[in-house]
Amino acid sequence: MVRSGDEAGQAAQGGEAHETQDTVGAAAPAAAAVPAVARPLRRAVVLVPGFRKRPRMEAAGALAAALACYAEGMRCLDDPGGDRGATPGTPQGMGDRLLRRLVDRETGREIELTLFEGYWFDLVPEAPQTPWLRVSRGASLIGYWFLGGVARAMVVDRRWPPVILLGFLWSGLLLLVWYGATLALFAKAVLAQDPTLSEAQRWLLGTGWPAAALQAVAPWLDSALVGGWLLSSALFARAEKTAALAAFAKAYLQDQGADPTGPGLRAEIRARVTRLLDEVAADPGFDDIHVVGHSFGGMIALDAVAGYGRHAARIVLHSWGSALGLFALQEPMVVAEIAKLHGARTPVAGWIEVAFRSDTLASAAPLPRGADGGPQPRHFPPLRQPPVPKGVGWSALQVHDAYFRSEEVIGLLVAPLSAPAPAP
Repeated sequence: MVRSGDEAGQAAQGGEAHETQDTVGAAAPAAAAVPAVARPLRRAVVLVPGFRKRPRMEAAGALAAALACYAEGMRCLDDPGGDRGATPGTPQGMGDRLLRRLVDRETGREIELTLFEGYWFDLVPEAPQTPWLRVSRGASLIGYWFLGGVARAMVVDRRWPPVILLGFLWSGLLLLVWYGATLALFAKAVLAQDPTLSEAQRWLLGTGWPAAALQAVAPWLDSALVGGWLLSSALFARAEKTAALAAFAKAYLQDQGADPTGPGLRAEIRARVTRLLDEVAADPGFDDIHVVGHSFGGMIALDAVAGYGRHAARIVLHSWGSALGLFALQEPMVVAEIAKLHGARTPVAGWIEVAFRSDTLASAAPLPRGADGGPQPRHFPPLRQPPVPKGVGWSALQVHDAYFRSEEVIGLLVAPLSAPAPAP
């Protein structure tokens, strides 16, 4: 039978339709084989920086750059500078933040990190400026750090103190030598030339018969005085920085305050960081919150997170190069905070403590003791000690700042969600 033109056209169209359906049906299984990419993981990172005078958000900017450069196996989707500034609709008071979007090259999973900074350095009290007050501060620091809990641990438990304690001692003694030598040289060069000075005044200034007797017994006294002044002058700047850290640590651990009627330093700094943490935790869009404490910021972060409450289950605490071991020897309050973190009703999701072996400013947090006096079961992994990255200088401060250049350390911030590590 011969078909009409219309029938032939309809048949041709029907054949094309069947061919198209067959083609789509054949292609459908191949399309279904492509795995669907999960939604981006949204993670908040709250950085608590260490003891260093720097502008607000500068430390967070360094961490954002580190995430772009040292997150191994991840591709950065935005520029190294990130997007800075407050996002519309965010809770009031959360302030500046930096955004960093990364993609896992293996799985294609995207992670969006929002970086906040718990800035606190503006609360640090000014150091005394007069020479007498500085000498008094140096003497009080030596008394605090070497006649307190660390000294008891050395005598009773026969523990060798952390290396950073020797730095505190060295800086305090160096400042005392510099100020003492400066005053002595000034007195000998200027005041001792006054002929109206009495014998008692000359004795006090070391220019009368006691000085002559000393010079007869030890002719090297003047040379030692000048040599001590020159040596302490060459190292004065570094000693001042170390002494400032020791003085701040003392004021923080003892919760001292400039105003006797106001809150102490520890309470004020902890309250500021906790408020920021509250505002971040109130955002349900974040899957988890990583709190990073670098250097002394590790002590502040521990204070803010220990006993945080029901939102602690979303928090992972990172301690980078913190001196928690030294502070725990010195003040029982630090031991109580560590025990609180281990025994909290709502425990944190994890605590990752990192310290380079050659970081002399860091010391590991002790394992708290139980009711029987023995150590508690370990709830968190032990101290991680990765190698110092290549290209880092030899000085203690350069090693102490190298956590922002370690692929292993930065990789812990982009690791997927995981349950707390079981006790060994």
